[in-house]
Amino acid sequence: MQRNPQYPPGPDSDSIFEAFREFVRVHQALLNILIGKAGILQHVPFVGAPVAAVLRQLESVVDVCILEFF
Repeated sequence: MQRNPQYPPGPDSDSIFEAFREFVRVHQALLNILIGKAGILQHVPFVGAPVAAVLRQLESVVDVCILEFF
């Protein structure tokens, strides 16, 4: 994947950066909550493994987004 070119500093860039930072914060909180709940689901047959797989995929997508912007 190619990295985005550098954007000039200014209010537009600052707004984009703050929105992206909030996106990362929200997804980190979401993943922390879901991962905590996934431990409970591990005891339910046929549920725990698929939930864990989805959480890992979601985490990798967010990681790719972060690497694309920074």
